Amino acid sequence: ADMDSIMRKASVGLQIHDPREKWANNLYLLLGQANYYRGRYSNAATTFKYIIAKDEEAKRKDYAQSSHYGDKTKEEPSIVEEEHNGMFSFLKHKSVHNESALWLARTYSSWHMVENAQSVVSLLESDKHLPQDLKGRVAAEKAFAFLTENNNDAAIPQLDAVAADKALPDWLRMRAAFLSGQLCQNQGKYDDAVNGFETALTFYPKIEMDFFARKNIAFNSLLAGRDAATAMRPLKKVLNDAKYSGYYDQVYYVLGRLAIKAGKTDEAINYLNKSIHTPKATKKQKALSFAAMGDAYYTDARYQNAKVAYDSASKYAVGIKDTVGLSTIQRAKMLNEIVDPATLIHVQDSLLNLGTGTKKEQIAAVRRALKAMQKAMDDSIANAENAGVASIAPVEQNAETSDFSNWYFSNPSQMIQGSADFKKKWGDRPLVDNWRRAAAISGSASSKSDELKETADDFVQTKNGLPSEESLLALIPNTPEQRAEAEQVEQKAYIRLAKAYFQPFDDMTQCLATLDGLDKKFPDHSQKEEELYLRYRVAVKQGNWTDAQLYADQLIAKFPKSEYAKLVRPKATDKSEAKNGGVAVAAYYDETYNMLLHRQYSEALMRIDIGKKQYDNPYFKKRFLVAEAMALAGMGNLDKADTALNAFLKTYPATDTLSDWAKSIKAYVASVRKTGLPAWYKATPGEQGKQAATATDSALAKKGTSPSDSGMAPKPEPAPKVPTMYGNNRAETHYCIVILPGLDSRVTQLKNKVKSFDSANAASHIVILDYFAIDQTVMVVKGFKNADSAAAYLNLMKASSLFGSFNSSQCTPLIISASNYLKLYADKKTDSYIGFYNAVYK
Repeated sequence: ADMDSIMRKASVGLQIHDPREKWANNLYLLLGQANYYRGRYSNAATTFKYIIAKDEEAKRKDYAQSSHYGDKTKEEPSIVEEEHNGMFSFLKHKSVHNESALWLARTYSSWHMVENAQSVVSLLESDKHLPQDLKGRVAAEKAFAFLTENNNDAAIPQLDAVAADKALPDWLRMRAAFLSGQLCQNQGKYDDAVNGFETALTFYPKIEMDFFARKNIAFNSLLAGRDAATAMRPLKKVLNDAKYSGYYDQVYYVLGRLAIKAGKTDEAINYLNKSIHTPKATKKQKALSFAAMGDAYYTDARYQNAKVAYDSASKYAVGIKDTVGLSTIQRAKMLNEIVDPATLIHVQDSLLNLGTGTKKEQIAAVRRALKAMQKAMDDSIANAENAGVASIAPVEQNAETSDFSNWYFSNPSQMIQGSADFKKKWGDRPLVDNWRRAAAISGSASSKSDELKETADDFVQTKNGLPSEESLLALIPNTPEQRAEAEQVEQKAYIRLAKAYFQPFDDMTQCLATLDGLDKKFPDHSQKEEELYLRYRVAVKQGNWTDAQLYADQLIAKFPKSEYAKLVRPKATDKSEAKNGGVAVAAYYDETYNMLLHRQYSEALMRIDIGKKQYDNPYFKKRFLVAEAMALAGMGNLDKADTALNAFLKTYPATDTLSDWAKSIKAYVASVRKTGLPAWYKATPGEQGKQAATATDSALAKKGTSPSDSGMAPKPEPAPKVPTMYGNNRAETHYCIVILPGLDSRVTQLKNKVKSFDSANAASHIVILDYFAIDQTVMVVKGFKNADSAAAYLNLMKASSLFGSFNSSQCTPLIISASNYLKLYADKKTDSYIGFYNAVYK
C-alpha cells in the first residue's frame, strides 16, 4: 500500500511540473524504486533506463556543442556522471544518474537477468570517471548479482570490499561482513569466516546479530583448528553481561556443542545442564539441549544416560515441529534394546544382593524404596500442578509454549474434572498400572506359597497406588530355587545386552565386555553356546579369523547338536570346502566380496593378500584369484589384472565354474585397452553408482558362484595419473590419513570409532583401509574440500579419544591432497611423505 501511494504521488508530481525540471529525475527514481519493491521489474527497469537515457542525451548535446566551438579537449561522455564535491555542494541539487544505474543493475538481478546486471556493473566499474565513493556501491551490486545465481565464490570478495568501504553506511558494511562470514563457513573456509564475523562485531550490531556472530566465531574457531578454550572465549564473555541474559540458554547450549566437538564429554554435559536449567530457557531450547546431551552420552557409550536424555528431548519437542531430528528419535527407540536388559540386570543384581541380607536389612531396603516411590509420585503431582499454573502465566505465553496449556496434566481444572469423573465411575480405586500388576504376578509366580500370593494381592490392593511392604519382600529371592531363577533371568539379560551391542550398535568392545562380565559373574552359566556364537561373530566382524575358528571349534565340540553349531559347521556342498577351516574362510571371503560390490578395491586387495597367505583352501583359493583380478581391474591396474587372470586360466580348466567370470573380466580389460574408458566414467560419483548397478550388459556384470556371489559385480573406476612428485595445492580435495601398524582388531575398531564419531557430529565421510605392507596399514577418511577443512577434522580427531588403543609411535595422523595420496599409494613410502608434510603443513 505504501508503494502504491508513492507511485501515485510521484506520477502527479510529474504531470503537473515541467518534465525538464531538474527534480523530475528524482520523481522518476522514486517511481522506479516503488515498482521494484512491488516486484514489477519490467516497469522499474524501464523507468531507470529512461532516467539514464535522458541524461545521456543531454550530455551528447553538450559534447556536440563544445566540439562545434573548437573545444577538442572534451572527451566522449561516459555512462557515469562525475560528482563535484565542494564546500557548499551539499546545498546543491544532486543528480540521480549514478543511483539509477545502480538500481537498474539490482533490478536485472532480481529479475533473474543476471547477464544484463553484470553488463551494467561492468560498464560502471570500468569507467574511469567512477567516483571513489561509488566503488563500494558497485561492489554491493556485483555481490547481489553473484548471489542471485548462487556464485558464492565470486560474491565473497565483493562482500569483503563492501565491508571495507568507509563511504558506505555502517548497517550495509555490517550486513556484508556477516554474510561473507556465513558463505565462508558453508565453504569450509573457517579462518575467513571468523574474520567476517569479527568484522561484523566492530559495527556494534543489535543484540541478536551480536549473539549469532559470537556463536559462529566460536564454532568456526574450533573447526579452524584452534583449541577449545580459544573458541569458547567469545561466548564466555557474554555470560558476564546481563544484557545477554535472554540468550544464556543458547550460550550454554553452544558451549556444550563445542565441548562435544572437542571431545570433552563431561564438560559438555555440564554446559548442557546449565542450558536446560536456565530460568528463561524455552521448550524448544530444552529439547535441543537434551538431544545434544543424548548425543554426548551416546558417543561416550553411556547408553542408559543417553536414553533418558533423548526421552526428555522428545517430551519437550511435543508440538514444536522439526525441533528434534528424526535420527534422534530413531536412536532413542533403538536404545531400548540396551536399556531394557541393562535395567533388568541391575534390578536382578539388587534383588540377589538383598537375598543375602538379613530380614531386617531387607525390610529397611523395602521401606527406603517405598519412600522413594512416594516422593516420586508427590513430585509428579506437584510438577503437573505447577505446570498448570505456569501455563496461564503471561510470561509463558509465546509461540513456543502456547500449546503447553493444552496438555491435560498442565490444566488444573481439567485434572479436577477428570478426577471427579473417574471416582464417579470407578470409586476410590488405587492408582496401579499394568506394569505393577505384571510385577506382582511375576513375584507371586516365583513362589508356591499361598502367603506370597496373598502379599501379591496386597500389592494391587494398596489404596495410595503404591505396593505394600509384603509384596516387595516377596520379590526378593531368599530360597535356592528363587535365587537360581533370578540368576537365570540375569544371564539371559546379559546375552540380550551383548546382542544389542553387536547389532544394531556395532560396538564390539562393549559386546565383548558384556560377555566377559557374564563369565566373571557366572562362570558356569547356562548361556554358553550363545556366548560362543556371539564371540565367533565378533571375531569374524573384526577380521580375527584365528579366534573365529577357535570359537567355532569349541561350539561344535561342546554343543554339536545346537542350532548355533549348524550355523558355523562347514558346509558339505564341496569336498574341498570342508578342509582347512572352511567356515572361517567362507566368512572371510564373503566379507571381501562384499567390499568389491561396494567398490572398496584397495581394502579388498588387502584382505585378498592376507587370505591367500592365511588359508590354503582349494575351494576358495581360485575365488581369491578372480576377486584379485577384479579388484585390480577396478583400480585401473590393467597389467596386474591380466597377470592374475592368465594365472587363473592356466591353472584351472575351461570347464571350471569361475571361468566365465574370469573371461568376462579379461574381455573388459581388453576393451579398455582398445577403446579407452567407457562414457559412464564421465558421470558424477552418484550417477556412476547407479549406472554401475543397472548396466547389465557390462563385461563385469556377471553373477559369481561363491556363497556371496549374488547381485551385480561393480564396474571398475578409472586409473588416475600418478604425479611424479608431491605438490602443494591446499585448495585441492584433501583426505585425513592415519598411518597404523599391520591389520589387527585395533585397526578395525578404529575404523568403526571414526564412523561413530562422524555420526555423532552429523558428518558423512568415506572411511577405508589401504594395505601398504604386512606391518603397515593406512586408514583414509575422504570428503574434504580443501586442506583447511581436513586439518580442522584432524584436530577434532586428535582432541577425541579415538586413538587411545595406539601409542604415539604406532599411530601417525596426517592430511594429504588427493593427488599426493595417489603417489603415496603407488610408492608405499610413508616416511617420504611425512617429511613433506612436516615441511609444508606444519
